[in-house]
Amino acid sequence: MKPLQSAARILALLALAGTAQAAQPPCTDADFEKFSLYDAAAMNTRIPAQELRRVFSEQFGLEVGALNHLHARCNYALSARFTTQEEWDAFYRESLGKLKDFCRKDMSPPYCEQAMRSEGPR
Repeated sequence: MKPLQSAARILALLALAGTAQAAQPPCTDADFEKFSLYDAAAMNTRIPAQELRRVFSEQFGLEVGALNHLHARCNYALSARFTTQEEWDAFYRESLGKLKDFCRKDMSPPYCEQAMRSEGPR
């Protein structure tokens, strides 16, 4: 009886986790653009994570918690989409290109100087 109860408990937890994930809004195209810039800055600069979240939260007009949720939703969506390292590498190169394009228009964010020197994710 114990193994059956354990299995039932695990299935219930998995169902609950799936329901919680389904309740979150998807990663929209606008969310993805923000995620892409933030992720590229996080991977290609040495700015501490907490400071980078603060800068991007102000830049996007979001609370830090909302930026964290956006990052989690979009990261989850990408994890489901990309299955090979080559796909991830292409995403990272594209994201860095978008970040550099953004910085060419406005070099004032503190991450731009480092991002412009970057050749790719570390």
